[in-house]
Amino acid sequence: MRFDKPTITVALIILLCSLPISTTSIQSHVSVAATKHPGSTTIGSTILQFGSEGTAEGQFELAYGVGIDNDLVYITDYDSWRISIFDLQGNFIEYLGWGGPDGENVINPIALAFDERYIYVGEQGNDALRIYSKSGKFQSLMNLTGVDSIYAIEMNETRIFILDFDAEIHVFDFAGNKYGVYPVGNSLTHAMDLYNDQFYVADIDTDAIYVYNMTFQLVQGIGFDANIPFDLATVNIESLDVDNNFIYAASGSDIIVYDIYGNPHAKFNKNSKLLKSSTFGKVRVTDGLLVAVDQTYGRINYYSVDVTDVSAQVGDDEIRVSWGNPSILDGANVTHYNVYRGTSSGNYDLIAALTEEYFIDTAVLQNQNYHYAVTAVNDFVETIYSLEVRAMIELPARETVIQLIPGNVTTL
Repeated sequence: MRFDKPTITVALIILLCSLPISTTSIQSHVSVAATKHPGSTTIGSTILQFGSEGTAEGQFELAYGVGIDNDLVYITDYDSWRISIFDLQGNFIEYLGWGGPDGENVINPIALAFDERYIYVGEQGNDALRIYSKSGKFQSLMNLTGVDSIYAIEMNETRIFILDFDAEIHVFDFAGNKYGVYPVGNSLTHAMDLYNDQFYVADIDTDAIYVYNMTFQLVQGIGFDANIPFDLATVNIESLDVDNNFIYAASGSDIIVYDIYGNPHAKFNKNSKLLKSSTFGKVRVTDGLLVAVDQTYGRINYYSVDVTDVSAQVGDDEIRVSWGNPSILDGANVTHYNVYRGTSSGNYDLIAALTEEYFIDTAVLQNQNYHYAVTAVNDFVETIYSLEVRAMIELPARETVIQLIPGNVTTL
């Protein structure tokens, strides 16, 4: 069958829906990582401070452990036998494990752990965990056979790991059944964290951090090399936390930051006027915010640990990345900044080192997501990555007209 030539012309108009780009309109084109910082542009400076010595609400006789869960800060008071709960802004909310019937109250609380439903409290000189609901109601007492004093609690989906002062990790299930005990460190262990299926254990006898896999085989030791900056010798590590591939090890006078490969990155010293601390106790890190306990004066300090206020602005053919003006880095001024970029989150290449507080990236393609992070550098160390910002230059709107030319159309 044959058709005659068509006598009509069809015009198909395709409108690409990308928005036109303007150098002054950035909100539609930039996605910036969220932060819970109360607000600071200074690396290592005190963002917020709350608490004091005493027995009233919001005060501590001996502030010891710290835990963060669901935007709440939990502080164990060793001498007052209670746990104080605050919001992230430092406002006192209520007590946990205090004022209830005998057997439901904590005694010399030290360690804290959380899962989706419960709060777990470990005590010095006690071989049991006190378990509370997230609403603060006492649930049960889990006896831990063979444990003398609970210095740290970690857990995964099926097991609870208890660090004893005698350099041992005891393994239990959630019913309290014991699955083993494993020697770690050298002789005196006060701190432990479980991160990416590896145990990080601080030993105050050797002043080092021991790293073990899930079968408790030693993977590496950190802090033994006296030739690298910020050697851990004489530090007496009382606490550590691992977050975003960095290790924060706290002693009485310093907080030292290593990456998980053992490379030093920063050191906070109590003598810095900006840190406003007498001594460093337990620490926890979340979203670039370091929460540290000052045991001498019963204060809780928030510190920034990275470059903050990073933002990105999109132009027609460039992306401008800018950040705040930090004033200290281990007591010394910043010498320059490193700008990192990647096409996926967390996978960066160094693309610039400069003294200005901004960078204009012209080596960019349209319709490509770029992820940026910034670090500050001085003569000794480089800080951890800032919170990431993401930006993309979108294709401008354009109209394409396709005209069908008359011709023969044949069907079979």
